[in-house]
Amino acid sequence: MTAGVTGEVRGYHPADRIRVTCGTTTVQVTLAPTADGARTMLRFHQERLASAKSSGRAGSAS
Repeated sequence: MTAGVTGEVRGYHPADRIRVTCGTTTVQVTLAPTADGARTMLRFHQERLASAKSSGRAGSAS
């Protein structure tokens, strides 16, 4: 983390998900079983990023 950046736990559901703040953004990590049930998948979702470009969702201009 960058010096001076703080965060806190905003929500916690055991064996399901955790939401934390990291500076000005919110990160949610969700656990889900894979289709075969043999493994666990981690899903990351980050909100309040500085721009769409930061999230990797920026569309390309035609």
